[in-house]
Amino acid sequence: MSDYRVNLRQEAWDDLARMRRFDQLQITDALDTYLATAPCRQSRSRIKRILSPRFSGYRLRVGPWRAYYTVQGRRVDVARILPKEAGRRWLNPRRIRLLHTAPLPAGP
Repeated sequence: MSDYRVNLRQEAWDDLARMRRFDQLQITDALDTYLATAPCRQSRSRIKRILSPRFSGYRLRVGPWRAYYTVQGRRVDVARILPKEAGRRWLNPRRIRLLHTAPLPAGP
């Protein structure tokens, strides 16, 4: 029994329709496995929290594919399912350079 209801937006359905059948099965299996039970449980590589100018939510990695989704209560909304590079462009369409701040050096 799943704890969360996974809903795919129209764009995500369109993304799935353009994929090979093998990829479709692999992704839908991962959505059922990870998003229906623990969509907010982050890991080192599979699930990450995403904060960008365009999207605030999570990313699920499934091989070369990335599923971008939000969680509200017990509902998971999958916004897009894209290849890695297309996902980067979707998250940052203006290619804004994100600055990383380095820690301040220790005093004398």
